[in-house]
Amino acid sequence: MDRYDITEHPLTIVNEAGGSLSVYVGERSFNSYLEDVAQNGADGETLVFNPPDSSMAVISGTGTYLLDGAGTVVVSKDASPRFFYSVPETGSMGPLAMTTKAPEWWGRYEGDPMNTSGYRGDDSIGVYDLSGRRNAITGGSTEWTNDAVSSRPDNADGVFGFSYMTSGRIKDGDPNDMVPIPENRPTESIHRHPKVHQYVQSSDITGIHELYVVVEGRVGIGVFHQDKGTMDYHLLEAGEALVVEPDEVHAILATSREFAYACAQSPSTYHYPFEYTKHDFSPVSEMERRLGYDVHERLKALTEPGMYTMEMDAWALGIN
Repeated sequence: MDRYDITEHPLTIVNEAGGSLSVYVGERSFNSYLEDVAQNGADGETLVFNPPDSSMAVISGTGTYLLDGAGTVVVSKDASPRFFYSVPETGSMGPLAMTTKAPEWWGRYEGDPMNTSGYRGDDSIGVYDLSGRRNAITGGSTEWTNDAVSSRPDNADGVFGFSYMTSGRIKDGDPNDMVPIPENRPTESIHRHPKVHQYVQSSDITGIHELYVVVEGRVGIGVFHQDKGTMDYHLLEAGEALVVEPDEVHAILATSREFAYACAQSPSTYHYPFEYTKHDFSPVSEMERRLGYDVHERLKALTEPGMYTMEMDAWALGIN
């Protein structure tokens, strides 16, 4: 795992199988990249995230698309649209742009879309309004704007997985207080996205990268090291990002009461067997019982952004 201040410089992650993910945040970096896209097109598939307090207009050869509030725009690599956006003068990190190339082992989903909610677009531009997105199974709201099996522009491959998580359940108290993630997201689990070729001899799947970007408040992410019996706890603030490599065991463990973060997956593997894409271990809510002490209280006491290393019994947590 690597930690970055993405407001300072563009960030590029390279996959061992030839894939890549680049991120552009901050007015200068964001505008420079999109100006290049408008003139020359993109090297790979592009995703632009529009924060909830911003608005965006995308102009292409086939028309104009407006996005007011949280959502994303996917641009196929053959398109050269122009972007116009408005953000508050203070308190916002602003939009971010990402471009990705799929690794050699990845293949696009070729079936009918499994989720068409909150989508509009054409051959080269796709707009995903988060408020209109729905879980394809339950019909309820979802934090996922993008995945490989949802609607997409005809000329795009659906390489991106992208989600945006905000505080929802927690209402009372100091917004800067740290609280355990089960209070806001009870289903969060300790998990990894495996390098499948290490577990399945016939597979060439080298795994997916995850990029966590903190948009507001603070977010604490634990990365577990079974061989050392330790956990690196990364407490990130707005504008910071953490790259989680394939096969790294990790989980969101705590957040400030008011927070927002985005998670990008490259590539999205919703159309691959589940055991190829994610290995779940303990629910975060069970850490106290399994370890025999209240780890959540320890995490709540950590308020300064940084990395903290703690002893952690991986076997008690079911990590193998």
